[in-house]
Amino acid sequence: MGLLIDCFSVFTDYLYSILHPEICEDPQHTYAAHFEVGGLFSVLTHHLENGAAEEPKEMAEIMLTIMR
Repeated sequence: MGLLIDCFSVFTDYLYSILHPEICEDPQHTYAAHFEVGGLFSVLTHHLENGAAEEPKEMAEIMLTIMR
């Protein structure tokens, strides 16, 4: 699970650098990215613990709603 969190962190940093390069130098960026990774990991864990009942498309919609 630790490796998964590390991968999420690297991917989130990469997305921020591509989508919002102007904020990557801001220290708040690092904390925001780690906060999002923690939330994503928690949602994924909850989803798996509950038998992954929701389809991937439904999970994507749930996450997009949360992140807006």
